[in-house]
Amino acid sequence: MLLLVEDNPADAILMEEAMSGRGIDLVVVEGGNEACDYVCGRRPYQDAPRPDLIVLDLNLPDMSGKDVLATVKSGVDTRTIPVVIFSSSRSQSDVVETYELGANSYMQKPLELEAYRDVVHSLEKFWFSAAQLPPSAQWGTA
Repeated sequence: MLLLVEDNPADAILMEEAMSGRGIDLVVVEGGNEACDYVCGRRPYQDAPRPDLIVLDLNLPDMSGKDVLATVKSGVDTRTIPVVIFSSSRSQSDVVETYELGANSYMQKPLELEAYRDVVHSLEKFWFSAAQLPPSAQWGTA
């Protein structure tokens, strides 16, 4: 299951379209607080499945993506969830800081539709076909 943390409805729709028919469940949350509630199993997400991968935007309305990343990577039960930063930011300081916080990858959002789909497909192919992900059974309270 892929958890997308994205506040831009157009970007969320693009991700949903690009992932359509690929056999991967996609859950979209719009803000950092909601993402932390989901990942930490707080209401209303106490029964939600553990994400196999988190795709995280940096620019969120209520809490920065960097703070979400720090929360995920500091939790005993959540630190092994891979987090891919998927941002329009071209700032090298954002790249460096997110890797220092434990990001597993940093990808820039392409501006063109076809390039966006290509990047999402390469993300899906790597993380759900090539990479060995930690078992989903390792899920408790963060």
